[in-house]
Amino acid sequence: MPRIARAVVPDGFYHVTARGNGDDMIFATDADKHALLDLLGTTTTREKWEVAAYCVMDNHYHLVVRTPLANLSQGMHAMNGSYGEMYNHHYDHRGHVFQGRFFSVPFASDSHLLEACRYTVLNPVRAGLVASPSDWQWSSYAASALGRRGLVPVADQMLLSMLDSHGENESRQAYRDFVRAGLGAEKPHFLLPRRTGRQPVVHDAPNGPSSRSLSPDELTAEILRLRNEGRTLREIAERLDVSAMTIGRYLKRRSTPRNL
Repeated sequence: MPRIARAVVPDGFYHVTARGNGDDMIFATDADKHALLDLLGTTTTREKWEVAAYCVMDNHYHLVVRTPLANLSQGMHAMNGSYGEMYNHHYDHRGHVFQGRFFSVPFASDSHLLEACRYTVLNPVRAGLVASPSDWQWSSYAASALGRRGLVPVADQMLLSMLDSHGENESRQAYRDFVRAGLGAEKPHFLLPRRTGRQPVVHDAPNGPSSRSLSPDELTAEILRLRNEGRTLREIAERLDVSAMTIGRYLKRRSTPRNL
């Protein structure tokens, strides 16, 4: 039976999961987890990914990522392949290290992005390994909640900009509160497997034109108009049905002088 092609979401995000073959504990040691994060950092830079969240557990890992170059499969194949080679060499193991293809769910809205990131960093808490996400050093929580930098460049400012807070300290506190509010919550419905394949989540934009109906110039003009009205990035993103990061890129592009 042919494989189902992965859905591609322009300017959207993916929640990615990769597991050890047979749920083997392929990241059992700190050195294993460090090796994977080192590869993820290299892949993020090389493939120009924008990582919103990650978490490495003993037998699997989670990743919330945007791929502007539509190269998710390419990057994942290279990263998991490299880790598999390292693992087999180090442990004198033969055969597959990962369980089939990685699993990915595409989504487009800011609210889904925040939920996916929260679900990701709360994995070790749900598993009973730690009491707080801050106690698990193998996730992106410290980068977004505390501003700490690690092996993987995290697009934490993108998340903070969605929380409608003023100033970096207040935004990071809002993120900590948001994550804490997710303790005990069920897995977000949009991350659940679907037997009919994985399709992008598309939301209506009832109060204005959708970005899908506008040309790039028209979209820029609409963003500037809404910005001049005093709308926040999050409000503009919800109105136009795109991510706040997309809005930020358009505004940055507008303010950057072109070389003639």
